[in-house]
Amino acid sequence: MTLKSFSITALLLGSVFVLFQLFYSRFTLGYSPQGDVNSCLRGTWFLVDRSEKDIAVGNLYAFHLPVHTPFFDKGRRFIKRAVANEGEIVNIGLEVTVTTFGRIELPLRFAAKALGDDPQAYVRVLEVKESHWFAMGELPQSYDSRFWGQVPHANVIGRAYALF
Repeated sequence: MTLKSFSITALLLGSVFVLFQLFYSRFTLGYSPQGDVNSCLRGTWFLVDRSEKDIAVGNLYAFHLPVHTPFFDKGRRFIKRAVANEGEIVNIGLEVTVTTFGRIELPLRFAAKALGDDPQAYVRVLEVKESHWFAMGELPQSYDSRFWGQVPHANVIGRAYALF
């Protein structure tokens, strides 16, 4: 191997390493198994940008679950859609939840049944607290903020993008 080809190879490998380090320090992958009883999103693989932590209603975010629940331990990684931000009103009904994001037709009965609760117990109107946001899934069995509460902004890992 000549000095020139060695230099080009070293430069290419060094560039690949630097690009990988930059990518890895900013991004991570998230996974939500389709068909899993706990699946609440239409995507399976998500790219999570750890540098995007400002909550914008309508976007997906990865975060650490803020409380211990009957199904999941506090701190577990979740990916859900932000449907309301601090100061906004959330009207949770039996069949439809209304937020700034719009009308979300996800009935309470599936998750409430799994909890052994009456769905009516979760019907309420609330204002999202300062430095918090309201998270919801996209599928009927979604276990989300309607059941376990608002997510502190400090728990956000980053914005999630569905890959497939």
